[in-house]
Amino acid sequence: MEDFNKKCIITPTFSGHFCFIKKYLKSFDMYVEDKDDCVIYFVISKSEDTEFKKIISAYKNSLDIRVLFLEDILEHFSIPETPAMILSKYKKFSFQAIKKFYTMLYLENYKHFLVMDSETMWINKTNMKQMFDNFFSNPYIACSEIEKRPLFSKSNHHIVENINFLLNQNDNLWFIEQFMRFWDVKILKNLIKEYGTPYEMVLKLYDREMNLPFHIGLFESCVYDQYIYHKLNKYGYKLLNFDKELENTIGESEIKKFKEKVENTYHGSCGMYEFFANFARGEMLKGLLHIYKKYNISIVRIEHSNKNYIEQKYFLKQLKPNILTCSQNHAFGLNSNLLTPILVGCKISINYKGVEKHLKRITHPFKILITWISEFISIIYYIFKLILDLIINLFKLILVEVSK
Repeated sequence: MEDFNKKCIITPTFSGHFCFIKKYLKSFDMYVEDKDDCVIYFVISKSEDTEFKKIISAYKNSLDIRVLFLEDILEHFSIPETPAMILSKYKKFSFQAIKKFYTMLYLENYKHFLVMDSETMWINKTNMKQMFDNFFSNPYIACSEIEKRPLFSKSNHHIVENINFLLNQNDNLWFIEQFMRFWDVKILKNLIKEYGTPYEMVLKLYDREMNLPFHIGLFESCVYDQYIYHKLNKYGYKLLNFDKELENTIGESEIKKFKEKVENTYHGSCGMYEFFANFARGEMLKGLLHIYKKYNISIVRIEHSNKNYIEQKYFLKQLKPNILTCSQNHAFGLNSNLLTPILVGCKISINYKGVEKHLKRITHPFKILITWISEFISIIYYIFKLILDLIINLFKLILVEVSK
């Protein structure tokens, strides 16, 4: 029997991400204090059912886990295409949007949802009811200002243009800057009443992009947040503008240096503050920490711990968030042990494709001796990089422990 008073978490996933589900469930089981009052819905395809049931079987008695098939959801809403057809025709982002939107509409008796990805990990003691209550008692959406970015990629521009097209707006804001992905079904249904079903939105964008050189499709969180942006008072939401908050907290030069680091890496793609944990240090890190505390942001994206481990550890210690999302490639929570900060770094910095290329050449029977020697030296170089990376990350870890 359904218990619609439970806090509902939705995680769409697929076989390529099943490798993350073990830590997702293990961390949920370990850290969530009110797990009996929570339900997790995983959304998969029917062909993936046997494999997925093996993964979740260890938790069938301790957690309320339910599996939905995307085929059944699409049939329920009379969508005339299969999951494979949707993915092939409308591409990844529209496919993901359809999967998330229609799952929430399918589970019509819940008022609120938290939508998390497969790579989610809980890292501190968590009361999910309190998390839901904290957000919906003081809800907000977050953005940054496009005109204040040194670079903004064509693909990002295209995403913004698509949402402006659907909502008949002309906004110059970017809405993917944090990951508190709580959804209110009432707002979602009002969005649909005004602008069409998710499938109709996907079709509109498909027609719009027909003659364009690339297809981006629909970003579900962008259209939802931008819809709320024009109705903040109606729904009682606040606007977290990262640029304005930081300008009121730290110096302009610190913000400029941070933005240059981000743009030099991502070249105008993604959010300006989406990957902050890879770059933020000093005053910038403190400024972002102030914002996260002020808005009670308890879900954080942390990854590539070898790049900024000391700063990431400081940030998490001060904030004490509940969840890390979008990546399990970090050194915290279940990953927190003596070796993980070192090994995570090695995983990122070693060019395995380069090693493979040199191995193929070294084993080719028709290469002359000088080529063999050259490739052998290249392999030694990669091994040297690996050892050096181990030493550097171990030294960082020792510094952190000594500084306690």
